[in-house]
Amino acid sequence: MIELKTKARGVTFLYEPTADGGFWISYGHNREKIVSGADVRCLLSHFGGQQVALGTSHDNPPPGSVGAWLQAEVTPVAIASYLGPILVREGYAEWVDKSTLRFPRRVSLDQL
Repeated sequence: MIELKTKARGVTFLYEPTADGGFWISYGHNREKIVSGADVRCLLSHFGGQQVALGTSHDNPPPGSVGAWLQAEVTPVAIASYLGPILVREGYAEWVDKSTLRFPRRVSLDQL
């Protein structure tokens, strides 16, 4: 397992890549979430080549943010604060500042 911290508040969490290219995330008090490889590929295809807000709000992430996309497409649970650092560590994105990500290249699903 890999230990990381959220960018804004420095909260520690754990993650592990899954066999399908997704991520198992353990956070808070015995909470966990799996983001499937298919969901990761869709996210990268959707945001590739863009600079966007991470959107960590639990109930109102900014429209167009990673958090808003995750809540609409993957899970209603606010996991952007964990997935952002994972995407950076895995080389899929880079930080612009503590709340903004840059996805360096435009990709299509068949490239992933």
